[in-house]
Parts: sequence; C-alpha cells; structure tokens
Amino acid sequence: MKSSFKKAFFDTLPILAGFLVLGIAYGILFVEKGYQWYYAVLSSLLIYAGSAQFVVVSLLATDINLINLFLIIFVINIRYIFYGISMLNRYNKVKNTKSFLIFGLTDETFALLVDSKQDDKYMFFVTLLNYIYWALGTFIGSIIGSDVVFNTRGLDFILTALFVTIFINQWRKTKNRLPLLLGLIVSVVMFVVFKNNFVIPTLLVLLLIVLLFKNKLTKGRIDD
Repeated sequence: MKSSFKKAFFDTLPILAGFLVLGIAYGILFVEKGYQWYYAVLSSLLIYAGSAQFVVVSLLATDINLINLFLIIFVINIRYIFYGISMLNRYNKVKNTKSFLIFGLTDETFALLVDSKQDDKYMFFVTLLNYIYWALGTFIGSIIGSDVVFNTRGLDFILTALFVTIFINQWRKTKNRLPLLLGLIVSVVMFVVFKNNFVIPTLLVLLLIVLLFKNKLTKGRIDD
C-alpha cells in the first residue's frame, strides 16, 4: 500500500500544482459572488467537476433557472460518459472503492489512469489525492477571497491552460499520436460549424471514429 501511495503521490504532483491554482481561483471567484467560504468548499466536495463549477459560479448572479442550469452542466460533463466507458473494464474489477473511483473520475485522473497498469490501490490513491488537492485549493482560495479584494479577470482561463498542459503531456508520452490529432482536428472543425454548441457533436463524431477504427487508434498506447 505504501508503494502505491508513494507512486500515486509523485505521479499527481503536477496535478497538485494545477489544482491548487485552479481551486484557489475558483474559491476566490465563488466568495466574490457574496457567498460564504464554506459553500465554496462544499461545492467542491459534492460536485467535484472543475469546468462545471466555474460555469456554475459565473451563473450564480444571473436569473437562469434550475432546468437550464442542469442542461448546461449535463452538456459540459457529458464527456464523462466516454471516460466511464473507457474505464469500465478496469473499474469492474474493483470491489470496495468502485463508487468513489466513479465519483472521482476527472479529466486529470482519467489521463493518469487510462493507460496505467497499476493496481486498485494506486487508482484509489490517485483519485483520492486529486480530490483532496481540489478541495484544498478551493478552501485556500475561499479564505483568501473572503479577506482580500482581487481583480479576478482572466482567472477562469486557468482551467483551459491545464487542459492544454495535459494534452502536451499525453503527446510527449504516447507513441501513437493519431487519437490526439483526431481529437484536435474534430474539435476545431465542430467549433467552426457549431460555434459554442460544439461539445456534443464533437463527442459523437469521436465516438463513431473510435467504434470504427478502434484497433488502429489503440495501437501504440503508453503501456504498450
């Protein structure tokens, strides 16, 4: 167990750096809306969906109804359906911590686990540590934001920057870069065609491509 925790800790250090910055930014943005710091922490503990949380906090001051808010969050988080399908075989073999692993599956956790051959304990510690990092960052940010006035313009771009970093890291580690190129090209094309509504079309097109060309796309994965 110690070796699994140690490896998980060192593997998640880049995420620690990113999540602390992101969580602090989120905490500051949250309390800036006039809410108490503990609501920010609770939202990170219970929702735990970085990009969706940034959207929620930006909509708190608007008159958006709960149904529209639900639909927006659903669209943003629909990518986790595809993450879940990719991790189905791995998670089915887990006994005691399966529910937490499902709850804690984020973009960053998925990036570490999808091509990993480590055991169940490693998967649990990676998921747990990333969860703690995000909550800790939110706590720090919400406390700071309660006492200090910040110019928060541009803070919501931090999440995009982290996604770019993950993409670069995957590009450097994998032998077969075709899936990354396809994801990038399809995303750009769908954005040009559908503008801000490109997420669902992009995921559907990528799912179709994966189903049709699974063998070619999975050849040369990180663990090969």
